[in-house]
Amino acid sequence: MYSAVSSIFSVLCLFLGMHTFSQSISGSVFSEQGGLLPFSSVFVKGTSQGMTANSEGRFSLSVAPGVYTLVCQHVGYAKQERRVTVGKTNEEIIFILQLQKFQLKEVIIKSGDEDPVYEIIRQAIKKRSFYNNQVKTFECEAYIKGLVKLRNMPNRILGKKVPAEDRKEMRLDSNGKGIIFLSESITRVARKEDKIKLEVISGRQSGSDGFGFNFPTFISLYENNVTMFTSRINPRGFISPIADNAMNYYRYKFIGSFFEDGKEINTIRVIPKHSYEPVFSGIINITEGDWRIHSCDLLLTKTSALELVDSLQMTQIFSPVSNDVWRVKNQLLHFNFNQFGIDAVGNFINVYSKYELDPHFQPNYFDRVVIKYDTAVNKRAPAYWDSIRPVPLEPEELKDYHVKDSIYRIERDSALSQSNIDSLKKKQGPLTLKQIFWSGTNRTHYSTRGNYTWDLDPIVKALQYNTVEGLVVNVDGNVQQYIKHWKTNLMVSPNLRYGFSDHMFNAWLGISFRTRDWSMDKKLRRETWNFSGGTRVSQFNRESNISTLGNSLGTLIFGHNNLKNYKDIFGDVSFAKRFESGFRFLV
Repeated sequence: MYSAVSSIFSVLCLFLGMHTFSQSISGSVFSEQGGLLPFSSVFVKGTSQGMTANSEGRFSLSVAPGVYTLVCQHVGYAKQERRVTVGKTNEEIIFILQLQKFQLKEVIIKSGDEDPVYEIIRQAIKKRSFYNNQVKTFECEAYIKGLVKLRNMPNRILGKKVPAEDRKEMRLDSNGKGIIFLSESITRVARKEDKIKLEVISGRQSGSDGFGFNFPTFISLYENNVTMFTSRINPRGFISPIADNAMNYYRYKFIGSFFEDGKEINTIRVIPKHSYEPVFSGIINITEGDWRIHSCDLLLTKTSALELVDSLQMTQIFSPVSNDVWRVKNQLLHFNFNQFGIDAVGNFINVYSKYELDPHFQPNYFDRVVIKYDTAVNKRAPAYWDSIRPVPLEPEELKDYHVKDSIYRIERDSALSQSNIDSLKKKQGPLTLKQIFWSGTNRTHYSTRGNYTWDLDPIVKALQYNTVEGLVVNVDGNVQQYIKHWKTNLMVSPNLRYGFSDHMFNAWLGISFRTRDWSMDKKLRRETWNFSGGTRVSQFNRESNISTLGNSLGTLIFGHNNLKNYKDIFGDVSFAKRFESGFRFLV
């Protein structure tokens, strides 16, 4: 179960040199009432360098000595600036944000008149397509941190007991609580027209040598239909509050306006007209005059036709990257899942920086390789992450990295010890006749020189009967081993068949070499060679849908043998290669 959760989030990534700075600016963000403001945006004025506060309102940024103006933002609060001089020591500052003070325009609405907020929305809808297509070529860097933790794991799910080994592997406490996934990564994004290339710089995953989740999620409300994280959330997508047909699905309420850097910003509450339609609820801030999105705090629930999870909250803060171009700087996705007794929460934070508009790309830069990786991606020291991380780790995250990484190193180092091998052998238990004849078996042979696995299909369930061979016994299985020197998975599959009436013995063998490693040009190599040959019993009609079980019963009970078989002496060689672009070559 744990490995399944981890595999959803684990992909390959690319290594880049480590940035180092001398000092840091750290601090916390509070509201004027004294409460912490989690996930606030803090950035250096005049640059795209910034960070996001964690769930405890803490932030930290590594910088060189100098004078900086930090800007702190949080949806619903007035932006604040602080000038900081960094010398030979680290600096600690506090932001105390005040609630946004809105200016309410005097508007007289007569009977039958429309609320003026709808004119703001109409203007935003008119500009939607322009802003959606405004930037066709850009580069940026994305920091991505993903966290999934359980607040409760039941002992049984749908009546089936959760094995104690699974709970132990997930490192849950006695109450079924704990972090089951934690990762962070740095990805460089390049886009030109409809072409995109990702260069994953570095990645890590707690408690493993995995690369973490490192695909940035660009969620745009300028699209008519908004895809949230994955299409499994809702295959149809969700209707944007400024979609061309948005007024058929939403009501709007004007909260007020405020001024920021001399620009008026309208705060509008978004209200679904009907339940169980794919729509958002919450707040969207739209600038006056140019009608662009300034920020948003929107929510999806089960009444929004949300699938897979129970609720999904999205917070976005935009910032200018040129005189007339604004891009998302901070994005937070927070979800809740509470089904079948499993109570889980999580968040995925994206911090975008180092935007470059209309960059120059080398010829053929956008080839078939969409994602590039590096073999050293997961080998960065903790000091590297401490120097580049724009979102400070929380105490439970620090503990999770420390504990799980330590356990992983110990288990990895002791994996080939004789005591560990003896323990693994004992855990499998003895091979039984029931496994051989009825249930089948899958076992691993452990040794200090390496492991291999073998499995055997149940003999009784593979029994057949026909009028030519009589009672037929099939013995099928396979043996698998990873050959480190070749970086290849080897699988040998013997197939044995004997008919007690014709006394004919047929046997054929399949051998497969599956390679999945890094080639010398730092690309992922995925190739498969298959060899097979021998004698087997085949049907004349290869497209026949007659099952061997049905034919056996029909022959024994009614004397009707519908299968037309023949002895097949064959040999076969095939090759398959999958390229990084997704293209497959088969021979």
